[in-house]
Amino acid sequence: MLKIFIGTKNKHKREKLSWIVEKYFRPEIKDNLKEAPETKENFLEIAEEKAIFYSKECKCLAISTDGGAVIPAIPEWKPIETKRFAKTDKERIDKLLKMMEGKKNRIVEWHEAIALADNGKLLFSEQAKAMDGQLDKIYNPQFYREGIWLCSITSFPQFNNKNFFELTDEEVEATEDSWERLKNKFDEFMQKNTPPFKY
Repeated sequence: MLKIFIGTKNKHKREKLSWIVEKYFRPEIKDNLKEAPETKENFLEIAEEKAIFYSKECKCLAISTDGGAVIPAIPEWKPIETKRFAKTDKERIDKLLKMMEGKKNRIVEWHEAIALADNGKLLFSEQAKAMDGQLDKIYNPQFYREGIWLCSITSFPQFNNKNFFELTDEEVEATEDSWERLKNKFDEFMQKNTPPFKY
């Protein structure tokens, strides 16, 4: 089975990308991962940029992702800077809650994109939108996991206003249905294309 480099430092996204590709490839993860450039203007283009970068670095197949939150109530919010607008998760949480003070519309939309590249050649990319959530007004430290800080202050009216970390496994799958759709698209691509890829 061919190896594929998982191009992300985020533990949660490593798990998701490995799940997407494990039927076809042997996922390879490195802890001392270089930072990929992020110079593009949207999630899909940044995911493609990362996949191309890491495929050149490893001289092999690489898959990467980029995603972020769209918050309609904050016009100045930059979705592609969801992680980068503060240094630590706690600072991000505090800053976002401050920006949301007095907002009636507390909807948060999560978008995710993935891309596959081989030795610098882009082979596949796709993006999807997850179930909408609602931003909480306060932060409860018991609802926290590194790498997905925004989930710590996101609840779902669809599931009795439970915080993301209170959801059952089935409910979590429903909120993260974007990953399921991305996997389905990846499966469709792989069914039509057999490694080694011809291009």
